[in-house]
Amino acid sequence: MEESEPERKRARPDDATTRGSRSEDEDEDDEDYVPYVPLRQRRQLLLQKLLQRRRKGAAEEEQQDSSSEPRGDEDDIPLGPQSNVSLLDQHQHLKEKAEARKESAKEKQLKEEEKILESVAEGRALMSVKEMAKGITYDDPIKTSWTPPRYVLSMSEERHERVRKKYHILVEGDGIPPPIKSFKEMKFPAAILRGLKKKGILHPTPIQIQGIPTILSGRDMIGIAFTGSGKTLVFTLPVIMFCLEQEKRLPFSKREGPYGLIICPSRELARQTHGILEYYCRLLQEDSSPLLRCALCIGGMSVKEQMETIRHGVHMMVATPGRLMDLLQKKMVSLDICRYLALDEADRMIDMGFEGDIRTIFSYFKVPPQCLSRVLLYCPSPHAYHIQLQRALSPCTALSSAPTSGGLCPSCSVSLEPIPHNPWPIPTQPCLPSASASTLPQGQRQTLLFSATMPKKIQNFAKSALVKPVTINVGRAGAASLDVIQEVEYVKEEAKMVYLLECLQKTPPPVLIFAEKKADVDAIHEYLLLKGVEAVAIHGGKDQEERTKAIEAFREGKKDVLVATDVASKGLDFPAIQHVINYDMPEEIENYVHRIGRTGRSGNTGIATTFINKACDESVLMDLKALLLEAKQKVPPVLQVLHPGDESMLDIGGERGCAFCGGLGHRITDCPKLEAMQTKQVSNIGRKDYLAHSSMDF
Repeated sequence: MEESEPERKRARPDDATTRGSRSEDEDEDDEDYVPYVPLRQRRQLLLQKLLQRRRKGAAEEEQQDSSSEPRGDEDDIPLGPQSNVSLLDQHQHLKEKAEARKESAKEKQLKEEEKILESVAEGRALMSVKEMAKGITYDDPIKTSWTPPRYVLSMSEERHERVRKKYHILVEGDGIPPPIKSFKEMKFPAAILRGLKKKGILHPTPIQIQGIPTILSGRDMIGIAFTGSGKTLVFTLPVIMFCLEQEKRLPFSKREGPYGLIICPSRELARQTHGILEYYCRLLQEDSSPLLRCALCIGGMSVKEQMETIRHGVHMMVATPGRLMDLLQKKMVSLDICRYLALDEADRMIDMGFEGDIRTIFSYFKVPPQCLSRVLLYCPSPHAYHIQLQRALSPCTALSSAPTSGGLCPSCSVSLEPIPHNPWPIPTQPCLPSASASTLPQGQRQTLLFSATMPKKIQNFAKSALVKPVTINVGRAGAASLDVIQEVEYVKEEAKMVYLLECLQKTPPPVLIFAEKKADVDAIHEYLLLKGVEAVAIHGGKDQEERTKAIEAFREGKKDVLVATDVASKGLDFPAIQHVINYDMPEEIENYVHRIGRTGRSGNTGIATTFINKACDESVLMDLKALLLEAKQKVPPVLQVLHPGDESMLDIGGERGCAFCGGLGHRITDCPKLEAMQTKQVSNIGRKDYLAHSSMDF
């Protein structure tokens, strides 16, 4: 029994000490206890601390600014209540001071913008190297034989201003020719008037009312008008008349010409312009006028075919910069007698990097002294006529002493007939070999620039190539056509393709779809074909034959939808297009204006649908919002929530928006296009191949 009882444990001295230490630790823990704070409250406290630090930093910066730029008006504001001044007067006083500070901010912004414009301004004028090296300048425009009707000349300047005001035509320049309101008064032949009537063109548009008389008078010109306003006729009809005049006076011989040159940024636009020239030249030939030959020089086509026309002598040439440069460098084309140069979509060509090519093309314009006798006199005798054609290519001493007012030909004794009009401003004296070079025209030409979007920066740069230019503006440069109903819709990236089919139901065909990337164009084209839609596609990656066939099929109505990159957005005129869809918002607002301008042409109404989402650049969306407000269009809620920092800063210095890209939603200090250009220039430093054939401008 005793063995079965459990042994009792004795309390150790160590256990007592540990218990005492534990109680002491617990007391200490009670003193150091921190209550638990939930995570949400901790985050709010942290956010408050950060905001306090930020406010403190902003206050310190303001103090530094005020100390570095002391303002005297702060001392004038008395502290505390002013019993002797009413609250209204105090409010007015504070308001005036706030406006004064705002004005100083605007002045600061303007100075900063002037510095940026100076830094991006081109160092060289848009002239040839030869003209700049010799310091050649032209003081007077080219003279022509055309004059307005007498009764138009007899009208007062107030009447002309009333006409310009009625048609919203803004003109700048000296000695502006009068506006003429009918094609008949512009003295066009009956064949051209019939051709215009056949196309349904009965009355000139505002740009034609002022532009055609200006060009026929021989003036250099910058023409800016909204898309579909008839700019192409403004420079095609005068060049036909000038070439017809030259052909009647002295027929063009083999390999001679061109007299008129039109440069376009894309092959499709060049082909379209060539077709317009061919149409009116054919009508003139049917009306027993001389045959006028027009050459088309674009890439992607056989040079042999293009040279066939040039060999017979060509009056007009429509070309893209790349192919024209190639032909000029190989001496297959000569611009010795070319006196008429038109640049269609001029600002886009300069933006696309063709500025160096255009400068080089200018250097090929020249008039050798031996060509002048062709202008001064002509002999009806075949023998002397042959000698004169030789003289146009090489000096001929027999004709150098021929009188300008008639007389006998030194070669065949047939009486010489003076040409009634001399197209170039040269002295009415025989062209002697000893004549001083200063009295001879070095290469003056009549230069014309046309576009729907031309920012001030491009205008100022282009004026360096012109002689006393006349700038004609119909509406604001870069404004969207008012005949286009613009619809902007928020569509997620993954839903675009499916929503595209729904958008195609808005209007009957034909429909034009634009996308920024070639891969997107191919994807949309394939998707539409799978869904049974008759569609064709064009972009820079396709060969020229495929592009031409696609455009022709769409133009003739064989296909319902054309999917394209911006290669089809510049200047192309498709009949009866009622709907343009922008699959994505372009990176530049100018491209948007050109895209939607493919519809709503010649007074018709069209719809433009644009897809936007979070991937779009905010500055471009701000420009789009300003464009919609300007055209009094519906602004979607997704754009309404966008607000610039200070809207009053967008309209300072007498010009609204950006002077570099023409966007209305930002100033040049925040221009994404300028930023992208500067980034590209920095990345290209040290990469230029100075031994490449196109890098030097001889």
